[in-house]
Amino acid sequence: MKHLIILFFVFVLVSCKKEGVVERGTGGHAVVYAGETYRYATGVVGEGDAMRIVEQAEHYEISEVRIEDNEAVYYYKPAAGFSGEEKMVFEVIRWEGSTKIYHSFFITIEVKEEED
Repeated sequence: MKHLIILFFVFVLVSCKKEGVVERGTGGHAVVYAGETYRYATGVVGEGDAMRIVEQAEHYEISEVRIEDNEAVYYYKPAAGFSGEEKMVFEVIRWEGSTKIYHSFFITIEVKEEED
């Protein structure tokens, strides 16, 4: 009986952990010129999938995720007068069967004053 109680508590502790697999990667690097809006189609689609910004850009007029045609799309427009580099970090939660997959990635954007 004592072993059965110990096994029960081990099972409860293991099942209470954040389930799923964590993956990390880069979304890429982009160059944006002053006044332009950058659009990144993330490929996050499907029922139950979710995406959020974990680390927001610092110098922006627009920096948001929108749902378009059942896909998460990230939009970024630099603040007026800003040039330099921005970094945004995202988290995506996807379902594969009954398993949650946590994927984080980042995008760096180089903002230039005018096109070369």
